[in-house]
Amino acid sequence: AAYDAADQDVKSKESAYDAVKSDVDAKTTAKEAADNEKSAADTDVSDAAQAVSDSADAITAAEKAVEDAKKAYEDAQAVIDSGSAGFFLDSAETDATAKEAYNLLTKGELSADMKGYPDKYTEATRQEMYKAIRLGQANSSTSLEHVKFAIERIKAANKLRMSDTNFTGLVDYKISDLAMAMAELNADYQDQQFDENNGKVDHTGAFATDENLAFGVTNAERAFYNEKDFYDQHKNDSEFSKSDEFWEKTGHYQNMVNKDDYI
Repeated sequence: AAYDAADQDVKSKESAYDAVKSDVDAKTTAKEAADNEKSAADTDVSDAAQAVSDSADAITAAEKAVEDAKKAYEDAQAVIDSGSAGFFLDSAETDATAKEAYNLLTKGELSADMKGYPDKYTEATRQEMYKAIRLGQANSSTSLEHVKFAIERIKAANKLRMSDTNFTGLVDYKISDLAMAMAELNADYQDQQFDENNGKVDHTGAFATDENLAFGVTNAERAFYNEKDFYDQHKNDSEFSKSDEFWEKTGHYQNMVNKDDYI
């Protein structure tokens, strides 16, 4: 009887042990599952944090790209707004003529050898002409649209010049930054004079160049060249062809076909 009781006690303890072991195993499994979930959660958190960081970097890069694009646009617009002066400035560091052109339009500076009659490009004239310039404005000869139009007019003038029957062996007009700047400065100034003096203007003589002026016409080169008809009618009149009247009526044409003028 004592043996049976002892045996029963052992079995009871074994059952209790098994129950405790099962509970421990269950808790261990539960802990491992919880650890795995935590690890997965930690990974998710880490991935999320990296995603946030990547997103922040992407946003920063995008913002910088926007700022760079904005600055590029503003820089380009500044060049457009300043008209031909901006174009000249872009080349001024490596091109002495472009620098002269820029300085003429923005400061009124002009080297002595490019000034016309000594009494014409005085400081007073310089100030008047300089103040008349309207850099980049739509109604200014310096606007890029007007510069493009001027180049087309030069091309058209070259066709007339090269087909002329009175003067052969001519070369095409070339384009000079400084000559363009002088023409632009003079054009804006003459436009101002035209308005202020009820349509009365005169050649300034400010620059060491020939000067043809035209108002109210689109194809000025054609208007100038039309003087050829009068020239042809009277060119063989040895006396009249030397007169001031002959020059006044054909001077624009003669400037256009002057073999020494090619810029």
